[in-house]
Amino acid sequence: FFRDRAASLRTDVDALATPFVTASYTDPHNGLTHVYYRQEYNGLPVLNATANASLDKQGRVLSAASSFVDAPAETNLNRPALSAAAALSRVAPLLGVE
Repeated sequence: FFRDRAASLRTDVDALATPFVTASYTDPHNGLTHVYYRQEYNGLPVLNATANASLDKQGRVLSAASSFVDAPAETNLNRPALSAAAALSRVAPLLGVE
């Protein structure tokens, strides 16, 4: 659903490739199912990038909203900016460790 409506949600199609379901429930009062998603990129969660959809009993989407962001340009998300030793040397004084 989200991929088909990327333009109306003002989001890049690639950004909608792998949403992760964080929760869902069916309201016993009206039978609507509410599904909540989180955006991930390269297996990492994207901060504040969420979406939701409400479906009727036949599975038709009645409403949907998204704060997903466009897929980031090539980044070095898979390569840490600091080595493990450098990170440890920076945090140790904050923790009172020598």
